[in-house]
Amino acid sequence: MRKILLILVLIIGLVGCASKGTEIKQEQLNQLVRGQTTRTEMIAMFGQPVNQGFLDAGKISLKWVYVYAVGIGGIQRFQELVALFNEQGVLEQYFMSDNKDAGARLGK
Repeated sequence: MRKILLILVLIIGLVGCASKGTEIKQEQLNQLVRGQTTRTEMIAMFGQPVNQGFLDAGKISLKWVYVYAVGIGGIQRFQELVALFNEQGVLEQYFMSDNKDAGARLGK
C-alpha cells in the first residue's frame, strides 16, 4: 500500500503544472501607442516588471515575462515583453516574443 501511495505522489508531481507572471494578451498589446503610452500605464496593464534597465540619456527598459510549464522541465508557453521608454517615461518602442506555436522545451 505504501508503494502505491508513493507512486501516486510521484506521478502527481511529474504531471503538475505551474505558471509565473501574467499572460500577455494581444488585446493589451493593441492598446500600446508609441509616443503616447506611459511607463505608469504599462505597469498598471501588465503588473510589475521582472527587470528594469537604465540606458543612455535617461532612457529606461522594462521587461515582463510569462511562463507556463507542465511537468518537470516542460515549457508550454513562454512570453517576453520588453519596452523602451524615453526620459519622460513615454513608450518609444517595444518587442514581444511568444513561443505559442513553436512548442519550445526547456533544455532543448
